[in-house]
Amino acid sequence: MTSRTPTSRSIISRRSSPARPTSSGPDDGETGPIAARTVGFALAVMLCAIGCGCDRTTHECREVTARTFEVIRIVDGDTFKIVYDGEETSVRIWGIDAPERREPGGPQSTAALTKLIEGRTVRLGFPGKRKRDNFGRLLATVRTDDVADIGGEMVRSGQAGRHQ
Repeated sequence: MTSRTPTSRSIISRRSSPARPTSSGPDDGETGPIAARTVGFALAVMLCAIGCGCDRTTHECREVTARTFEVIRIVDGDTFKIVYDGEETSVRIWGIDAPERREPGGPQSTAALTKLIEGRTVRLGFPGKRKRDNFGRLLATVRTDDVADIGGEMVRSGQAGRHQ
C-alpha cells in the first residue's frame, strides 16, 4: 500500500476554502441559523432597553418620539391645543382624567392646567402604542422645563384622577 501524503497544494486549498456548517443543531459550534436568531434577538432586546420603548408582553420595539410645542389654548383639565404638523390639534394628557369644563370641579381643573402650561412650550412624549384616542386627540405625556410630569402634578394637586 502506498501512503499518500498531502501535497502543499492540497493543504493550502483545504485551509483557504470557506468553512461550511454541516448542521444547524445545538452542537454546531454556535454557527448557523439558530445562533444568528439568538444574536438577533439579543440585539433587539438591547436596542429596546437603550433606545426605544419595548412592549414587555410581546417584546416588540416601537419608536418613542418626543417633540416640543407651544400650547395655544386649554380645553379642560386634561386636554389642550397645539399646532402639530401645521394644524391645530388637541392633546389629551396620557394617564389622567379631569372633569369637563361644565362638570363640578371642571373650572378649577381647567384653571390649574392653564396656570401650568398655557402659552408655554411643552414637551410631548408618546408612551403608548396608540398616538391618538377615539376622538383624534394626541395621547401624550407632557412636561415643561420646570415640571417633569404635568399629568402627575394635576393628580397630586387634586385636579385630576388617574386614568386606566
